[in-house]
Amino acid sequence: MLADGGCSDAVLETVPDNCAVSRGKLFNPNESSSWHEVGVYGINENGVGLEANLGYSQKAEFALETLGLGLTGPSLKNQTVAGIITADPFYL
Repeated sequence: MLADGGCSDAVLETVPDNCAVSRGKLFNPNESSSWHEVGVYGINENGVGLEANLGYSQKAEFALETLGLGLTGPSLKNQTVAGIITADPFYL
C-alpha cells in the first residue's frame, strides 16, 4: 500500500495502531530511486478482471520498480508493481 493513503487520518477518523502492518506495510515511491510511474488504472472495473466475481473495484497506481532481496541479494529490474490507496479493508 502506498504511504500517502489508506492509513492516514486524511481518510480514516481513527487510524488503528496496527494499520500499516495489517495491510502489508507501507511504501513511499518518493523514497525509491528506481520507481517509474506508469499510471493509475482500475482493478476489476465493470466486472472485468482477475477475480472480478469478488465484487470489488479499486484504483491502483502502477509503476516499474527494481525489486530485490535485501541490500546485497539478487534483484530484478523493471518489475510491474501496483500501489493501492484505499481506506476500506482490502485483502489479497
